[in-house]
Amino acid sequence: MSDRQTILDAFPRERNWLLPALQAVQHHERWLSPDALVAVASHLRVPQSEVYGVATHSPEFRLTEPGRRIVRVCVGVSCRALGSLDVLAALERRLAVAADSTTADGEFTLERLDCGFNCAMAPVVEVDGRHVGRVSPGDGERLLASYELLAEYPQSALSERSALLVGQALSQSRQPAEARKLFADFVAKFANSPLLPEVLLATARTYA
Repeated sequence: MSDRQTILDAFPRERNWLLPALQAVQHHERWLSPDALVAVASHLRVPQSEVYGVATHSPEFRLTEPGRRIVRVCVGVSCRALGSLDVLAALERRLAVAADSTTADGEFTLERLDCGFNCAMAPVVEVDGRHVGRVSPGDGERLLASYELLAEYPQSALSERSALLVGQALSQSRQPAEARKLFADFVAKFANSPLLPEVLLATARTYA
């Protein structure tokens, strides 16, 4: 039995479970492929046209395969009022793509997020499922660099806040490639040490 079918088997075979089933499949597979839509329709005994209609109506559903990493900028009322459209524009320039599209190398997908439900921290950007609040247009490089660190060293003591600090220093570095070469060695030596963030931050600043 496939993972997708295991997910669908958790839902009663009734039409009113259509939205939750689509959400669950997308959460697992990161998008809704044509095969996934057919599988949902078959399990819930709903016409495929109805499943497709629901999937295309909601902006939360993704019908094209995303890049390896997904960056979403909240464009809800609170975030928009505090400058999220400027943040989105800055990320479009940084990634050289328009919103709701994927970079040519398949690395990043940049999307609008209707509402991140985190208005107290507006404007909010979501990177690979993590929310970062009070983001300014100039934070794009820092955000991308910091989450690259988190992705590269997921088992280390590098916290999200520390990664943001290191990413900020790295984004300002004149020799980021040389600095990154040292990071792997330091992570190996200090992987489980609380000193790791300070070591990486010092390295990034050395190359500033």
